[in-house]
Amino acid sequence: MSNKLQFRHELKFFINYHQYLALRLRLQSLIDTDQHANESGEYHIRSLYFDDINNSALADKLGGLRERAKYRIRIYNIQDNIIHFEKKIKMDDYIAKIKEPLTRQMYDEIMAGYYEVLNVSECP
Repeated sequence: MSNKLQFRHELKFFINYHQYLALRLRLQSLIDTDQHANESGEYHIRSLYFDDINNSALADKLGGLRERAKYRIRIYNIQDNIIHFEKKIKMDDYIAKIKEPLTRQMYDEIMAGYYEVLNVSECP
């Protein structure tokens, strides 16, 4: 893992279905399809978010803190071959992610409450 985080600027907007269709048509020739997408350009994400006993991540979000972090496990397309443990870092309007792959066995151990599986020395 690199010590240098790569932040991106992230802004979110509500759009209606007509706007979605127009934007999709305009952008499809300008940007690459996500690597996780199927042949129709779609993919499913399942996320499991973690917090501490004091719900600090939730409190930071609800409190509007401009600098915060959250942890999650993400599974793409309901398959075992793409599972990531992620730390998402927000600093003002900038976002960075640190992610490490998990095996299905590691995921199952975490779900059973055995978090020691995350203590991998080369992946702090």
